[in-house]
Amino acid sequence: MSHTNDSIKDSIPALTSKIFQNLHATFDALMYSRCSSLPEEWTRLVSIMASSRFLKQSLIEEAKEDLKQTRFRSKQVSAWLSKGIEAVPTKLKSISELNILLAHQPWKVTPSCFAELAENGWNSFSELLHASLVLCFFHSLCSIVVAKDISLDNLVESSSTHKFKEVAFDVEPNDFESSGSECHRGRKWSEAACVDPVSQTLLQYFRRMRSKSVASLCEDFDETCGEIDSRTKETILEAKKFVTDNLETQYCDFKPRKLEKSRETVDRGRIGCMFGVSKYETSESGVPKVHTPYNSFDHFNWETDGYALVSSLLQSASSADSTKSVASCIDDLIQSAMDITVFGQEFKDHIWHYVHVLFGIQFQDFDHEKVNKVLAVDLKLFIKAAACYPERVTHTLINESLKCYTGHERFAINLLVCVARLHVSLLYNLDAFYEHKCHTNEAED
Repeated sequence: MSHTNDSIKDSIPALTSKIFQNLHATFDALMYSRCSSLPEEWTRLVSIMASSRFLKQSLIEEAKEDLKQTRFRSKQVSAWLSKGIEAVPTKLKSISELNILLAHQPWKVTPSCFAELAENGWNSFSELLHASLVLCFFHSLCSIVVAKDISLDNLVESSSTHKFKEVAFDVEPNDFESSGSECHRGRKWSEAACVDPVSQTLLQYFRRMRSKSVASLCEDFDETCGEIDSRTKETILEAKKFVTDNLETQYCDFKPRKLEKSRETVDRGRIGCMFGVSKYETSESGVPKVHTPYNSFDHFNWETDGYALVSSLLQSASSADSTKSVASCIDDLIQSAMDITVFGQEFKDHIWHYVHVLFGIQFQDFDHEKVNKVLAVDLKLFIKAAACYPERVTHTLINESLKCYTGHERFAINLLVCVARLHVSLLYNLDAFYEHKCHTNEAED
């Protein structure tokens, strides 16, 4: 993670340095500690596959450079890097579907996903767990967008609406400040924020930003604006080599809400609110059907179940500069996120839980109805964009949605979103993996 480290090192305030150190330790533990029998070159390729889902160029390039080192240099590895997913072993390619689900719809990860992987040669529990944790971790790293190498700004904004950025935010600073900006900082809620012209414009910008897949954005850009700039085109083409769906799959809201009068289903994400909605939508026959309820994870948590599972299978792991296991590194990372002192505990809790709700998790011991009173619409849009559409996040979205936060506060919010995103993936991934492991052991007995 050296390139990523260099690019954001100057943005790290002392109050969030611990969480970044733990991110680095977790990276080392997963990539360099030989915590399973998974070949080192496979670990790098899995990380490239994960980073490609969100076009995280810095992470892709770092893994590729690592693979070009002497210890990995071979005709086989060279073929993998030049031809991509089509040239890798069938066993490694088979993890692509899990990569897609964990990246965009982790609630769909089931024990059968792991059973199918076992049929494709993933017979070692430790190897399979290791690979899935690399996917989870790199998906979360991609959500660090405040200090990233954003290369898709022109593509996203030009394909949204012609010159939308230039006219969208033509609002005087005084108008923004008079609309109750204190609510953005988690200190005060003002109903004016719901109707603030900047918030409404930002909502429109967000809808356009996420409306199409990357592949569709490229097609629209070619038709309306001419050829994409060479750097952006190269980034997209390189990422496409390591995915199996042409980057068409993207996040979709966990479930739609129903308009009370017409029963018409609408996109819940359009108002950045995920709470207090109906559990039904109308099927083609006109009969309401019950959605999958929110997951409360009463039966499984990271602190006991997840930690024990990872410790038992990756117990020989140790990072390059310490004796800490993968489980300990992840645990320290989660704890350091909750210990960030830039904001008050209530504000942090609501960001943490909002990220979980976006992916279908509601913990029963938390009052979710208060989220809309603590987090302003603009802030929720940034959180959703960073957690669900990190490759679409532009400088415009960052600057407008986090306008009233300092650079250090923006970084703290982004790191909290990153770790919350990791926690979401861990819960779904480890819960399904544990069930698969139990079923496999029972079948063998």
